[in-house]
Amino acid sequence: MTVTVEFIGYFRVKSGTDYIEVEIPEESSMLDFTRAVEDRLAEKKFSILDGEELKEGVLLFRRKPNGGLERCRFTDSLSSCGGRVLMANLMGGG
Repeated sequence: MTVTVEFIGYFRVKSGTDYIEVEIPEESSMLDFTRAVEDRLAEKKFSILDGEELKEGVLLFRRKPNGGLERCRFTDSLSSCGGRVLMANLMGGG
């Protein structure tokens, strides 16, 4: 399964790109997926995991079929998030 990862905010700057594509088995977990993203961007010291959990402030979303975004839970299977995942950081402000 090819998953497109779109980067928003800090992650776009850190990765140096708007998106990447990651090839990973469809039955993979979100943990496997995030490890694959880290491995792919290792030369940029891209780090989103703290052990087997997402670091604080890391958010994953999927695009809903009729528009809008829905948060991907880290416990979800990769296939439930579709073939496109958006990665953003928690932002302050008001």
